[in-house]
Amino acid sequence: MTTASQNGARPNDPSASPVVRVHAVSHAYGRRWAIRDINLEVAESEFIAIVGPSGCGKTTLLNLLAGLESPRRGTLDIFGSTPRTGRTDVGYLFARDSLLPWRTVLGNAELAMEMFGWDRATRQDKARQMLEAVGLSDYERAYPAQLSQGMRQRVAIARTLAPDPRIVFLDEPFSALDAQTKLLLQDTFRRIWESLGSTVILITHDLAEAIAMADRVVLFTRGPGRIKNVYVVDLPAKRSLLSLQGEQAFHSMYEQIWADLRDEVASEGETADGSAK
Repeated sequence: MTTASQNGARPNDPSASPVVRVHAVSHAYGRRWAIRDINLEVAESEFIAIVGPSGCGKTTLLNLLAGLESPRRGTLDIFGSTPRTGRTDVGYLFARDSLLPWRTVLGNAELAMEMFGWDRATRQDKARQMLEAVGLSDYERAYPAQLSQGMRQRVAIARTLAPDPRIVFLDEPFSALDAQTKLLLQDTFRRIWESLGSTVILITHDLAEAIAMADRVVLFTRGPGRIKNVYVVDLPAKRSLLSLQGEQAFHSMYEQIWADLRDEVASEGETADGSAK
């Protein structure tokens, strides 16, 4: 079963130092509060997922951590400094691939490194390594228009992870994919993450995805978002997402977290399939 707590404190692991700290953070748009009194710590190399109803402020928190906005109240820091844009040690992966149509797969995969000033030979070598990791080594000369949606998202994953970011923000990166492709890409991403050791914060509406991929699941209340519970996912550190659907432990965790999530989405019009719309 999962272990739940009503704050964002890390599991009791003295060897895991927090690299992300969110202290008493609240943020509003005009007079509407999006999140209130968020406290959260994330350890180095930890993978957390944040779930909650639509409009509960999940993406707002991610944007604050990425330095795209500044909080109305409270403080945040990443690796001991205030979040800011332009950091070379931060990756951000969105639901849409946003590939440049005039660049090849290789050109898109090396884009972030090119912007960071890496030399051509080094960035192309790293891009090729990452394209191989996502299963696209035979497509480096193709253009985005020649690829399926799932293949384009694989390129986006390669582009995000190629510079070896210390922390990766994921804003529903698999939500636009069909079910089969989604499972394959989730498995691919987690496998690469296990080898890189980056800290990951995933925003998702998909509870099954959160449990399958993360070390901890953070549950937000309906807006304005507050942390309702934090669950430690008691699954093997190295796991195959494709085989979890048949694991009783996975389903037990799903039922426990969904029991809390159901209360938050009950008035939002979602169906009881575990996915807040």
